[in-house]
Amino acid sequence: MMTVLVHLMLLAAPHAQVELSQAVPYSGDPKIPQHLLQSPRAAALTFLDDTWTFSPVPGSGGLRISRGVGGSGGYLDLDFDRELGQVLGFDVTCRQISPASVFVGVAAALLSPDGANVEYRFLFGRAFAPPDNLLDEKSWSYSAPLIARPVEKAFPAMSVNLLGGDSILVTLQDVARTPNGDRFETHRFVHHCPLAGRRLEQTRHYDDSAADAG
Repeated sequence: MMTVLVHLMLLAAPHAQVELSQAVPYSGDPKIPQHLLQSPRAAALTFLDDTWTFSPVPGSGGLRISRGVGGSGGYLDLDFDRELGQVLGFDVTCRQISPASVFVGVAAALLSPDGANVEYRFLFGRAFAPPDNLLDEKSWSYSAPLIARPVEKAFPAMSVNLLGGDSILVTLQDVARTPNGDRFETHRFVHHCPLAGRRLEQTRHYDDSAADAG
């Protein structure tokens, strides 16, 4: 059974359509776990009367955002001065708040510069009205690394949600099977009202774990 890391949660976009590409295996590093190797490599959302496709930048770090079928409306490579590493997996959601306004949230698992760790960050985009443009890096903010794990111990579950207003929530979970049931390690990261065009340092972090004897 394939583990799908790109999990689109379009609670506030009832007419959004979702398309997932076929999984494209990574080559090279044998430490990368299967749930990342098997992750879909692109996700498409429909908002602002157009199709927007999210995918790793080919052969580089960061996330590519394309507008229109086949990128006919142009694209933007978000790497923030090459700070973002290779995208190993991501989750994306949107909230369209008016015909011309939208919030977009992305949770991303990124390869660290030394290739030994996975760094987890979020990206947040906003467009309120023309001339706001999601294909302009100034319309996006990004977090400092929220947490890092060795590549071979990457979180198997990752999700992003947009809460009331423009607050963003990223959830990371690890699940261990035990003789008595499952043990969960959960990390939640919340940022309220992220400002566009900046690197965001102050993200609230909550962590907990629970054992289920069922």
